[in-house]
Parts: sequence; C-alpha cells; structure tokens
Amino acid sequence: MRRFLWILAFFMINPTASFVTDATTQPTLLERFARLTPRVFRDHVRPQWFAGGTKFWYRNDLSDGRREFILVDAAKGERGRAFDQERVAAWLAKTLGRDVSANRLPVDGLRFDDDLAWVILQGRGQAWKLDLKTYELTPQSAEGLATPGDALSASMRPRASRRTGDPTTITFLNHTAEPVDVFWMDTEGHRQHYATVAAGASWDSNTYEGHVWLVTGKDDKTMGVFEARGDASTAVVGDAPATQASSRPAANRGRGQGNGGANSQDGQWAGFVRDHNLFIRNRETGEEVQLSKEGKAGDSYSAGEIW
Repeated sequence: MRRFLWILAFFMINPTASFVTDATTQPTLLERFARLTPRVFRDHVRPQWFAGGTKFWYRNDLSDGRREFILVDAAKGERGRAFDQERVAAWLAKTLGRDVSANRLPVDGLRFDDDLAWVILQGRGQAWKLDLKTYELTPQSAEGLATPGDALSASMRPRASRRTGDPTTITFLNHTAEPVDVFWMDTEGHRQHYATVAAGASWDSNTYEGHVWLVTGKDDKTMGVFEARGDASTAVVGDAPATQASSRPAANRGRGQGNGGANSQDGQWAGFVRDHNLFIRNRETGEEVQLSKEGKAGDSYSAGEIW
C-alpha cells in the first residue's frame, strides 16, 4: 500500500513522467491533438461556372483521397452527380490495364459542353472526352491544358504573404507570347525573384498555403497575383482555356458567413450554410438551391470559400 501511494505521489509531482524511457516512441502534444481532432473535409466549394453563368460544377475532396464531382443547374435549381463515376472507372480500368476506384478517378477537373453533350475529364498530363449520352470515352491531348478545378483566381494588386499554412505546390503556366517573371511576396511585401518562365512554358514551385506570388511581364507589368491553396494548383498567366471556363465577371465579389452568405462573382447568388450544408440563394427571386447533403456536426461545410 505504501509503495502504491509513493508511486501515486511521484506521478502527481511529475505529471510528465512515463514508464517508457524511449522519447522517440512518445507522441508529441500536436500528434495527440491531431488524433483527437477529426480533419474537416468538404470545407469549401469552388464553383466552375459555364453555359453563360447558368450552370457550374465543383469537386468535393473527401477523406482518404476520395473525391466526387457535382453539377448544379442554378437556373433550374437542380443538383446531382456530374457524371456516372462508376461507369467511367470501369472504362478507365479496362483502358489503363489497372484497377481504378470510382471515388479515386485520375481526374482533377472538368470542362463541360454548354448543352451537356460531353465533358472533358482532365488529369495530370492526360485527358478524356466523355460522351454523356453513350458514355464513350475518347483520349484527348492534355498538352497545355490547365485543369479548371486547379486554376487559381488572379488579382492585380500585389500584397504581402500574411499566412503560412501546409506545404503545397503551384504550377505556373505562361500562355503569353513573351517571358514572364515570377516573384514570391515575402511577409514584408517585398518581391523575391524565383524564376523566369519562357513563352508557352511552365514552372513548378514548392510553396505554402497562403503565400502570395506575383507574375510580371514586359516593362514590369503585373500579369497576375496568385495566393497558394492547400492543394496543388495552377496559376495561368495569359489567355488560357481554364480562365475562360467561367463567363461570370469578377466584380462584386464578396465573402461572408450565415444567411448574408458569400456573394457570387456577379452578385446574383448568395452562399450560406444551413444545418451544416451549403446552399445558394438567388438574391433577386429568393430561390434556394441546396449544394450538399452530406454535411453534419463535426464535418460541416463553410460558406467562407464557396466562391
């Protein structure tokens, strides 16, 4: 009994003491916290508008590397799967000669026909054209393609890098006729030159989520300012197909939470969260479209990055 009380007192005085002496086997405080804190997926939606701003698709990045593609017809108030992922997986498995999971397709982004007759499935260095009626898949050249789902929005005002998140990468695609220079904007707002990218060429850079990159052209003209996301992304400089995917103007862009929501690029739609799921509301008619149904407590969507 006395021995037990002595051991108890020892651990009360030394709360960090352990019977295990190998420090390499002990999880750090951060690791223990990570085990207790579920990672939040589907925390934002990046709509890719087409068909005159009446339709858009977005990608849900789920846990364990799974992903799904959703198509929304804002004019009709309809939401559903962008295509049959099981059928596409079966075709790709046969063509590629390996197992392909429907939830882990080698597809990063889409490019829809306005009339939904077909869609281009774009992956890393590969692409296929999918006939949405017959489900016939035709290989396409992926050279020079920037995946819409990965393309970063460009602004024209340089600013300092104020946030350092997880490591990530940006691929800079120069679609202009002249070389461009790429600068990292440090935390003081100073430019740090990293690369000169030739006309029609690309350059990959390791960076961190939240870091800001400036691209300049001839006579130091600003060609675009890009902020790195948490996932690998593409910064398209010049007139590229991916930047034309959205016909919505960049004016009146806003962010927000709650019923006030985050405004679409043309100010016509407001995004908001209700019961852990995403909705958009037509600001003129009041019509609502539910974008997600799988959100729940502890795994909610956020309206802050809907656009």
